[in-house]
Amino acid sequence: MKPFEGVRVLDFTQFTSGPVCTYIMADLGAEVIKIENPPYGDNNHYNTPSKNRHTSYITSLNHNKKTILMNMKDPEQQELFLEMVKTADLVIDNFKAGTLEKFGMSFERMQEANPKIVWTSISGYGQVGPWAKKTAYDVTIQAGSGLMSVTGEKGGAALKAGMSMSDYTSGLYACCGSIAAMMDAKRTGKGRRIDFGMLDSSYSIVSRAIADYYITGQLDKRMGREHRDFAPYNSFVCKDGKELMICVTTDEQFEALCKVLGVKAADQYAVNENRVADREIINQFVSDETCSRERNELKEALENAKVPCAVILNEEEAILSDHMKERELYIPVKFDDGTVTRIPALPIRMTGVPQQKEAFAHELGQDTLEFIGQFVSPEKLEEKYRPVVEDSHAKWLARTESFK
Repeated sequence: MKPFEGVRVLDFTQFTSGPVCTYIMADLGAEVIKIENPPYGDNNHYNTPSKNRHTSYITSLNHNKKTILMNMKDPEQQELFLEMVKTADLVIDNFKAGTLEKFGMSFERMQEANPKIVWTSISGYGQVGPWAKKTAYDVTIQAGSGLMSVTGEKGGAALKAGMSMSDYTSGLYACCGSIAAMMDAKRTGKGRRIDFGMLDSSYSIVSRAIADYYITGQLDKRMGREHRDFAPYNSFVCKDGKELMICVTTDEQFEALCKVLGVKAADQYAVNENRVADREIINQFVSDETCSRERNELKEALENAKVPCAVILNEEEAILSDHMKERELYIPVKFDDGTVTRIPALPIRMTGVPQQKEAFAHELGQDTLEFIGQFVSPEKLEEKYRPVVEDSHAKWLARTESFK
């Protein structure tokens, strides 16, 4: 049995931050009901690349979720949603602040339906504050939180992280907070309203730099692949032209590095503070030696000496590594026709919980009739909801024709 079996999540999230939160819950066993607005649903259905009409956003962030179609502008469907709340543990959205309230929803109404309900909202800048109504994307949050200011090469322009760091961090924090609130609801009988700002979450990533600023009054500088507090801590080119990351954080590791390289550094560099002060000299000292060694040979020698190092892999190299295979860090996603693609597995391993072996990806609105049929009469289901499902499915097929 998975830890979240028996938990029901009503999920309005789209794009990235919210779906990160809810796919974790789904992979841990929760019944996640992805509520999408007809006729087109989440924009992530129409990005590329794709396979079998399912984009990589759908397979990686929305697998293992049921998908239903609801129009929350319809007062009748607003009442239907409150009936669903009676059976749920969590409602989650990542709309702009105040969006669900425009549809007549409030935490008070949800609590009247279910006192234990937890409502989590992820937004760019939180539900309150001067920026609350602003539109946000991952890169605007990286920029506004200070994260971009410390990312990039020395002396170069500020850069965004290679992946959606702010989106993923917000999703992870939202997952932790939602789980905490649901545990508290079981203990107290009272649900909680949770306000997550992506800016708040990303601000926490630069917490050490902010703490430093309050102590020293100085701003962190961009360091590229280096580390402000340690040296040598960089990528070094080897004889075969390939790079190796070498990360020395203790004096003992530096001593071991010198032994592997067969050289002796000046006595003052036995202490990290002096290496950091003269990092350019230290980088050149190490580079002069790595350029005469084959990368894989040097990597093996350093690993045997307990000196932290790593090859810089691309996605394909990482996927094909023996370690990834042994850890089963990717799993197949099955489509209804039996074909598959692959995604990273949930990186959580628990004793007594079998490692996930596969996932599923549903078509837009595929579960509407089965799920809403629990709350409305068969006549209402056929009259009101089947035409919406059929119309939306036809439009989805038309828009994804080139995605096959």
